[in-house]
Amino acid sequence: MRLVDKFVENNRHLGSGQVTGGGIVQETIIFSGTIIGEGQRVECEVRATKTALDGDPPLFSGYRIIESDVTDRLPDGNYELLVNRERTRFSRDAGRFLSRPY
Repeated sequence: MRLVDKFVENNRHLGSGQVTGGGIVQETIIFSGTIIGEGQRVECEVRATKTALDGDPPLFSGYRIIESDVTDRLPDGNYELLVNRERTRFSRDAGRFLSRPY
């Protein structure tokens, strides 16, 4: 499974899609994030799905790192993604981001 997308309110912008129906609104959000590990610390963009239910705070899920020249240079190894006030563990193997449970 490929990994993650998210960060703080003023670092967020709307993505391309929005789905609504039955009091549920889903949209793609882009966050700024930081990848840390293997002696590296790089900024990245992360895509997530924001789901809002009438009257409830929104939930963010399906985080995916948006690959770029910076992320392409990361060596294989274990990393953490800091985004949207959360910390997510993942690994990079053969150039692919893979989730890693705690």
